[in-house]
Amino acid sequence: LYTCLYLPELVNMSTLDQQNSILKICSEKYRQNKKKYEEEIFPILLKLAELGSYPEAEYFLSLLCINKQGIAKGENAQNLEYVKHSNKWLQQAAEKEHAEAKELYYKIKD
Repeated sequence: LYTCLYLPELVNMSTLDQQNSILKICSEKYRQNKKKYEEEIFPILLKLAELGSYPEAEYFLSLLCINKQGIAKGENAQNLEYVKHSNKWLQQAAEKEHAEAKELYYKIKD
């Protein structure tokens, strides 16, 4: 999990193969503990959005197969399930009038 907390920094330092390895680690960690992801990863996405750090947020989302490019590279049930849950969390934040989260939600929404 903690590898995933630093994805924005890791993306800037990594090759495509390394990014794919990071994605696999994060996917496995998500499968192992969905609740921890909901409690720890989602707040990070919101924080990035609130700070206006959209490039970092986009990197983070891409590596977690949330955006369209990510799921296009590995469209499977696991990725689509994560997309569904992540969109739900972002929509809930948007409904609570987090303007930046709302913008981020619509940016990645299919």
